[in-house]
Amino acid sequence: MFRATTMLLLAGLAPLLTACGGEEPAPNAFEAQTEAVDKATDAVRQLEDAAAAQRAAIDRQSQ
Repeated sequence: MFRATTMLLLAGLAPLLTACGGEEPAPNAFEAQTEAVDKATDAVRQLEDAAAAQRAAIDRQSQ
C-alpha cells in the first residue's frame, strides 16, 4: 500500500517539478525544420523552372 501511494504521489508531482524549469523555450522550436522545408521548396521551384526552360528550348528547336 505504501509503495503504491508513493508511486502515485511521484507520478502526480513529476509534471509539476518538470514544468518549473528555469529555461525559456526557444521562440521557434522548429526553426531548423522550417528552414529545411523552405530550402526544399526553393529547390523544387528551381527544378520546375529549369524543366520549363528546357521544354521551351526543345519546342523552339522542333519548330
